[in-house]
Amino acid sequence: INNFETDMKSFSHQIDNLSTTILFRSISIRTDNKPIFVESLRARKANFQTTNAPIEGTFCVSSFLNMKTTNARMRTSVLLENTDSRKFSQLIMANSNGPISSSIILSSPNQSRGGNFSILSKTHNAPINLTFPSAPSHHNLQLRVSTMLAKAEVQLPETYEGRF
Repeated sequence: INNFETDMKSFSHQIDNLSTTILFRSISIRTDNKPIFVESLRARKANFQTTNAPIEGTFCVSSFLNMKTTNARMRTSVLLENTDSRKFSQLIMANSNGPISSSIILSSPNQSRGGNFSILSKTHNAPINLTFPSAPSHHNLQLRVSTMLAKAEVQLPETYEGRF
């Protein structure tokens, strides 16, 4: 599917297990005061936004994933693929007054270069918990995590090399 968009205020969104059957080149789901639940989804570019309600699900994205909510939890599993070694695959998770918890697998078909990944996770008045179960060797990870008045926990992959 080339482009799929909804901007339906006060409507819940529930997406079934689509990751094995459909690839979205671009998908954008927007609502207010209602949750977004995604069983599984595969896309090149994806945008999910709500307010006062949770975002939960499993996402496989190769270029860009943006998730934003307020006053509710964000609980996700993300497979972030870097298929173009000249560009960064990006993940943005933004919240306020709600926790962020995510398991993020970094992947690249080019094992010699490892892939380029840029991740931003920010909230305030709530904790952040990020785990990276796996990442390719020699990957380039730009990670920014920010919260106020709560703790931030980040578990980097075993293949991580560098400093912080």
